[in-house]
Amino acid sequence: MTKAEKMREQFEAWHRSVVNGEPPHEKYNNGDYISPHVQRYWLGWQASREAVVVSCRSLTTTRPAWSAICVNRCVPRSRPRA
Repeated sequence: MTKAEKMREQFEAWHRSVVNGEPPHEKYNNGDYISPHVQRYWLGWQASREAVVVSCRSLTTTRPAWSAICVNRCVPRSRPRA
């Protein structure tokens, strides 16, 4: 499974969890969703995932306290784990 396919699978699972009934996930041949609402959610989902990409190298060299967090998750957290 490619990274893009995994992201779409995660999006559709999330979308099913917040919608009553089965959401319309039919797609055109180009991969866009037929439903304009679902397509907008999908574009927002992709943008949100791109916005949270973090470089562990820059965090660990400029903020050594974040090193353990980056090693575990590579995601900044507001406070260290207990």
